[in-house]
Formats: sequence, C-alpha cells, structure tokens
Amino acid sequence: MKSSLVNVKDSIATNLLKVVFSIYIFLTIAVTSTHMLAEFYSKKEGVNHELIVIGDTFSPGLAKALWDYNLEQLKPTFLGMVKFPAVEGIKLENEWGKLVGASGRITDDEGQVVDIIGNGQEKVLGYTGLFHHAFPIIHLKKGNPIVVGEATIYSSTKVVFDKVKLGFSFIIINAIIKTIALWILFIAVSRKLLSRPLAVLTEATAQINFDKLDNLKIAIGIKGRNELKILEEAFNSMIQKLIRAKNEITNKADQLTERNNELSMMSTDLELSNHRLTTILDNTKALALVGGKKSAMLLATNTMLQEIPFLHQVELKIAYKDTDADHNEGFVSFCPTFLGDSIAEVIPEVNTMYRSGSVFTLKLPDKLALHVESKMKTGSILVETQLYVIIRHEKQLQGVILLQNIDRKVITNEHLAFIDTLAHFLSVTIEKIEMHIGLEQKINERTYELSDAFKKLDKQHSELKSTQQQLVQSEKMASLGTLTAGVAHEINNPTNFAYAAVYMMENEIEEIKSFLVQLAGGDSADPEVLKSFDDKFLKMVELIVTAKEGTTRIKTIVEDLRAFARLDDAKQDLVHVSELINSTIHLVRTKYDSVLLEAQFDYEPLFKCFPSKLNQVFMNIIVNACQAIESKKLCGGKLKGKVIIKTVQHDNQLIITFEDNGCGMTEQTVNRIFEPFFTTKDVGSGTGLGMAISFGIIKEHGGNIYVESVVDKGTKIIINIDV
Repeated sequence: MKSSLVNVKDSIATNLLKVVFSIYIFLTIAVTSTHMLAEFYSKKEGVNHELIVIGDTFSPGLAKALWDYNLEQLKPTFLGMVKFPAVEGIKLENEWGKLVGASGRITDDEGQVVDIIGNGQEKVLGYTGLFHHAFPIIHLKKGNPIVVGEATIYSSTKVVFDKVKLGFSFIIINAIIKTIALWILFIAVSRKLLSRPLAVLTEATAQINFDKLDNLKIAIGIKGRNELKILEEAFNSMIQKLIRAKNEITNKADQLTERNNELSMMSTDLELSNHRLTTILDNTKALALVGGKKSAMLLATNTMLQEIPFLHQVELKIAYKDTDADHNEGFVSFCPTFLGDSIAEVIPEVNTMYRSGSVFTLKLPDKLALHVESKMKTGSILVETQLYVIIRHEKQLQGVILLQNIDRKVITNEHLAFIDTLAHFLSVTIEKIEMHIGLEQKINERTYELSDAFKKLDKQHSELKSTQQQLVQSEKMASLGTLTAGVAHEINNPTNFAYAAVYMMENEIEEIKSFLVQLAGGDSADPEVLKSFDDKFLKMVELIVTAKEGTTRIKTIVEDLRAFARLDDAKQDLVHVSELINSTIHLVRTKYDSVLLEAQFDYEPLFKCFPSKLNQVFMNIIVNACQAIESKKLCGGKLKGKVIIKTVQHDNQLIITFEDNGCGMTEQTVNRIFEPFFTTKDVGSGTGLGMAISFGIIKEHGGNIYVESVVDKGTKIIINIDV
C-alpha cells in the first residue's frame, strides 16, 4: 500500500483523536480526583468516629483516676489509648484547665504542635495535619455527674492516608487501564472508518490530471450513506463535469483559433484605418492653428497629397469664398505648385509657398464650376482624371479643391471616404474662421459702444457724486440751522441772568459806597479816606461796565442767531428788512472782522416774507463778497475791503443792493452764476448751489436778482421785491 500523502500527525483522524482524548483525560482526572477526595473524607470521618469510640471507652477510667488524682493509674491508660492506630496523641486537663497528663503528638496552650517525649516536649515543624476530638471527663457521685476535667484525642491526615492508599492505587490503576483500552479501540475504529477513506480521497485528488480524466474513478469501500460516501459520489460527479467542461473548452479553443485568424485580418484593416484617422486628427489640430481660409485650403490639399500615392505630380486649382475691399462677395482662386511635405513643415510656411497670383472674381471660375452644381453636399467627385473636393456649409458653396491629371487606379473607395471626412473637417474649420472674423467685427463694434457708454456713465457718475456732495452739504446746513436755533435759545437764558445781575450789582455797589461814606463821616470825612473809596470803587465800576458791554454783545449775537435760524420756513411773517440785514451782518462780522460791513437803510418797509429764506440769501451774497475781497488780498497789495448794503424804494418796490470792492467776475462767470452746481471755488470749498438757491428764493418772493461785475473792481448785486 502506498504511503499517505498527509503526515500522520497532520491527519484529521489524529487531530480528532487528540481532541477527544484530551477531553477524556481531563474528565477522567476530574472524576478520579473527586472519587479519591470523597474516599479520603469518608475515611477521615471513620477515624474521627474511632476517636469518639475510644473516648467513650476510656472516659470512666480517666474520670475515676482524675477524681482520685491517681496519676500512676493515668499512665497505663494513656499508653493504652495511644496504642490505637488511629490515635496520634492524648491530652488530659483538670477542671481548671491545667494539664494533668499527655502522651504522643498534641497541641500546647499556644497552639504549637509538640511531641511528648518522657517528661519533656519537642516542637514539630511543618504541616502535621492534626485533627482532634475533645470530650469532658464526668465522674458520677451518688448518681450526680460532676465534670472533673477534659480529654482531647488527636489523629492526623497521615493516619487517614494510610487507610486509603490501597484504595487510591486501585482507583488510579482502573482509570489508566480504561484510558489505554479506549485509546486502542478508537485508533482501530478511526483507522477503518475515517483514516483509510480520507487517504483514498486524498490520493485520488492528488492524481487528478486534466488530460487523463476519462478513466479516473474513486471507490473508498464504505457501506452505508455517510458523509464520506457522499464525498465519494460528489467527487466522481465532479470528474464527469470536468470531462464535459474539457470537451467544451476544446471546442471553444478551436472556435477562438478561427476567430483569432479573422481578427488578425481585421487588425490589418484597423491599422490602416487608424493611420488614416491619425492623419485626419493631425490635420484637424493643424487646421485649428490656422487663421485664414487660404491656409486651411492649403493644409487640406497637402494632407490629401500625403495620403494618396500619386505616381506623378498633379495640377492643383483652389478657390474659396471671400470679400474684396468694397465688401463684395466673390471667390479667390489660385494654383499652388508644391509637393506634399509633412504637415509640421507646411504649417509655418503655409502662406509663403510658391503659387501663382491670387485672382478675385465675383463668380467661381468655369474650370472649377464645371461639376460643382451636381454635388450639393460637402464631399468629393471623381470625374475621369479629375478629383473635385467641394466644401459647403448649409448648401452654400465655401470652396473647391481640384486635382487634375491624376491616376484613377491609385484612388480606392477608402481614399474617397478619407477625402470626404477631411472635407467635412475643412467645412467646419472655414465656418469657424468666418465666425471668428464676424465675432472680431462685433467685438470691435461692441467695444466702441461700451467705451462710449463708459464715458457717458463716468460723466454721469461725476455729476451724481457732485450732486451727492452738494446735497450732503445742504443737509449739513439745514442741521446747522436747527442746531444754531437751539444753541441760541439755550444761551439766551443764562445771558439774561448775567445781564440782569450786572445791573443789580452796579446799584448794589453804589449803595455800598454811600454806606461806607456815611460810616466814614459823610461830607466831613477825611478827604484821603474818600479818595481811597473812589479809587477802589472806580475799578469795580470799570469791571461792571466791561461786563455790561460783554453781556450786551452776547444778547445781540443770540438775537441775531435766533432771527437768522428761524425754523418756521413754511410760514410767512411781517418783518423789517433792516432787522434781517443787521442780524446777517452781525453773524458774518464774527468771521470777516477785517472787512467793513456798512448798511444804509433809506427805505425800511414792514413786509410779509419768509424771514429765514431771505436771511439765507443775504448770507450767501455777503459771504461771497467777503470771500472775493479775501481772494483779491491774496493776489497782493493792501486793500481795505468793504461791503455796502443799501435799501431804497422805486415804484412800490424794495431795491436792495450789495456792492463790494473784491476781485470781480468775468462776463462768462456772471452768465453762469445762477446755474446749479456751478462754482469757481476749489473742490470741497463750495457746493455751487448758494446763488442758485438764492435766485429761487427771490423768485418765490416775486422779485428779481441782477449781477453787475468788473474784474479787479468789484461786484454789485441788485434785488427787487414787490412790497
């Protein structure tokens, strides 16, 4: 018999045996140990029972000897008790717990194990396994029990082991015999039922050869339908399936060989097609780089000359649609004469090749137009020794390439299909070029329109920005007016208190002075004393006068501010024009104190108007006059600036004139002075709305405003209002 392919120690039977016997041995040891332990405790209980019997037997003799305190009688009794195999030692104590006698191995009062030798004792080291039975010694006197002491009989686990060691030997030998018998039985059975069938299956599996399956069959020789029998049937079924699969694979291999031959032929055709496709793709990339129709036509022509193996040089005629300088549509035709070089060499020189002069005609030349109308789609036409390549876009003719004196035999159907494909790419390229040219024109037109719109937008933005600044300034002025009115009102009250207090202080000082003079003796007082009073009070009077002047000026300024910053613009009021002008002069004078502001009121009517609005007009005119004077001073020379304001009557009209000796204005400035946002000041110094607003206010009052000015002489502004 051949040796097994699987090592014995690695076989399933061996591993199964290891597992089963490992569990069996564990259980055997556990059961045997339990049996031995139960036997041990049973024997120990028997020894303990013997101790009880011995104690009951010797108890009367010990009681009598202890009652009589006959120690000589105790010795034989102790020796007799120790002779028992189960007894290791004995200890007797009287009723007070005092040791009366002992023999053998006992425990002393400290719990130490000792051996009694003669009249002495010796300590025992290590584990002794002693256990004992203690019982009282009772003496019966006239039927009454009296405890006269206590006896303790000792034994040990050694005594127990001596009794069970033979039984332990039989138990262990029995377990070993059963284990060995079961081991031998399991090996014999597993070898027949498991190891040998598995070896047959293993050997058969190793002998499987895909080329020698026909005669292969497995028989493991097992009766019944168990797992191994099922494996045998499955293995034989698998072999039959492998045989059928082998036959199918052989047939498929023959078919694949035949198909491979067909694919080889197709591969040759595909290589040729791939070459042509690569040529078309390269040409497409090259066409994407050109920027004109002429270059595109030349590149396509060169590609055809490369692809078709003409036997001799061919004649070429090319025409493409274009426009002349007068934007007339027509065709540009020319006759290039070059050999088919590589595309990479043609691209940089495509516009410098040698060719006959280009000709522009409104119609396609007759030679090229001969067969064009018969082909309404992009593609090729082969007529005798001529090959027409027609380029159209949506049926509109875009160009023609004519190859003359060609050998028709060298042109195949594949060549014609290649040319048709190339023609379509050329049509797309020409369409792209036309779109590009159209887009450039539209972009230029749109750029011009956007540039013009941007300029207009920038102008409007500048105007809007200026308007915004002016509106902000106007809003600031309105807020300033509101704030001024409030401040003037708040200052007015404490100013009145100070003004009244100064007048009261003046009166009080006069009274104090009179009182002191009376105390000094009146008219008969010492002149030196009176003179010192006058000197002291003179300084106080001077201070009072100064305070009166200051408070008076504060009251005047506050009243002018309140009059100028009235908030009831929507309501008219009856006022004197002099009141409005004076309040404005007082305010302007606080800033322009070097300018003489003079008012001459020859006519002071009480008339109905918007006081705050007229105040704004007067303020604008007077401030502009002061600024004109300051500008003239900056130009050099000493100047005593002055502004004269006059009011007169003429035909039931109030005539107000403002005349200054400032720098004056040009005629052009005078003509534009009332235009909104017009200003001659630096950016940020003025809004350009002051005079325009003033013009509107005067018109609102039913009047007119005029301007007269001479450069370097001054300006005169005249206002007429019906009263």
